[in-house]
Amino acid sequence: MKTLGTVGTNLLHKAVEQGKIIFTLEDALQITNTSYKATAELVRYLIQQRWLVRLSGGKYLIVSLEGGLEGIPSVNRFLVAKALAGQSPYFISHYSAMEIHGLLTQPLVKVYVTIAGRLSSRMVLGTEYRFVKSGPDNLWGLRDEWVTPTDKVTVSDLERTLLDGLKKPDYCGGISEVAKGLWIDRERIDYKSLKDYIIRMNNKAAAKRLGYLLELYKTGPTEFHSFLKGLVDANYSLLDPMLPSEGQIDSTWRLRLNLNPQELQAIVRT
Repeated sequence: MKTLGTVGTNLLHKAVEQGKIIFTLEDALQITNTSYKATAELVRYLIQQRWLVRLSGGKYLIVSLEGGLEGIPSVNRFLVAKALAGQSPYFISHYSAMEIHGLLTQPLVKVYVTIAGRLSSRMVLGTEYRFVKSGPDNLWGLRDEWVTPTDKVTVSDLERTLLDGLKKPDYCGGISEVAKGLWIDRERIDYKSLKDYIIRMNNKAAAKRLGYLLELYKTGPTEFHSFLKGLVDANYSLLDPMLPSEGQIDSTWRLRLNLNPQELQAIVRT
């Protein structure tokens, strides 16, 4: 049975009153007003009793009401991801960035985070946090987004999110999910930024997938279509790298259509 005690109760509720569902040992010291050793022992005890989860760099997450602690709200998953990244530059990416931009019909129980460095994926309170290794020169096309009334996280912007999905559809649920997001936000796309990003990313497969989808959906500026066609190389790429290498060939975009185009067209009719 989980026990808490008077001092532990005071620490957790004071932290919540201060809006610190995630707090540091320094925060705890200010609340308890006791010695470093006593506070550290209290934090270790609360971790053992499963009232706290250790995240990274001396940061701790208070277990929510579902864990049995009265009056403690659930913490935003993206704030947990930010805390797990610690001091490393990061951004919420791929499927999770699509969620933040409103491109998904339902949220996932998995959070994708691109991070400048290496960090193992882990589970925190039933949610998987998957970290995608990246070099520091890959931290572009980003913006800060509010995920609670008082907290922001760094996330890839709409254009970068779509390109990341076209480059790695397996991190976004497949090309059909990326296509759906492209269609949903087709009127909001900044094609000048998208062009700059494609040049910077320098990924032929992503450019060809984008060109094919824009042509399929009859959307996007004509000059942008021409720009993409100028990037088509001699190699054939899979429309969806998550699926077997089969299906018809599209010679214009040098793609093997291993996903039925009718399935992609159905997205715009639903």
